[in-house]
Amino acid sequence: FDAMARDRGVKRPINVSPLLHGLLSWVMAAVLYLLVPVVLAAFTWKAMVFPQGLGHGLLFVTVFVFLAQAVQGWSREWYLRLYFCANVAAVVGLIGVAPWLDDLRRPFDLRYADLKKTDLQNADLHDANLRQADLTGADLWSANLRRADLRSAVLEKAILRKADLQYADFQDANLQEADLRNADLRNANFWGASLQGAKFWNTKFQWATFRRTKLQGTNLVNADLQNAFLVSANLQRADLTKANLQGANLRHAKLQGANLAGANLKDANLTGACGDKDTILPSGYSIPDCKLP
Repeated sequence: FDAMARDRGVKRPINVSPLLHGLLSWVMAAVLYLLVPVVLAAFTWKAMVFPQGLGHGLLFVTVFVFLAQAVQGWSREWYLRLYFCANVAAVVGLIGVAPWLDDLRRPFDLRYADLKKTDLQNADLHDANLRQADLTGADLWSANLRRADLRSAVLEKAILRKADLQYADFQDANLQEADLRNADLRNANFWGASLQGAKFWNTKFQWATFRRTKLQGTNLVNADLQNAFLVSANLQRADLTKANLQGANLRHAKLQGANLAGANLKDANLTGACGDKDTILPSGYSIPDCKLP
């Protein structure tokens, strides 16, 4: 195209981008042609290991690639244009196939399985696909469910004591009256899950997500909720005695009747959280009463 333009006497517009000159040009080239592929590879690994939040990550990469090209300017070299298009195609492709890759990598496909009251003590179910499975009353004592997909699963009155549930996805799952004492739930996702009456004594919850989670009446005595995400969580009548909530995000959490006696609230975010006259907080902390709907 450039040759044709020269033959016809058409002048090419001058690219005034400062990033095409000197050291900045090298920096931009390193970012676009070295960092972007590394980031794409990292998010590919993330898709295979733990898919939560993948969409946001890939969206970031997509925007980053487009911005890098926009700042640098449209290259005259056809192979650089092709490289740019390949980057965009790779990102779009990852967005499209990530869910399929996630299902493919899982060793056990137990979606919709009826496992009520099944004895699964010490079972190795890491990465298992248990989406919408019925595990009511199942015994999963010391089971390995790391990175398991338990979205919309029913685990009512299930026994999960000492189970390894790191990075497990419990989004919209039913864990009412489940026994999770001494379980490892670090980085687990409980978005929208129902946990009313569940037992979590001495449970590890560091970096777990409890956004809009129903935790009414739960036993969280001595639970480690350091840096947990509890935005808009319902903790009415929950027992958080001596729980570690250091750095936890409790914005807009409902704490009516909750017991936080002796809890560690250092650096916790209580913005918008509310309680009532029965809420017990550590000395030096206070929250307003919840407004009636």
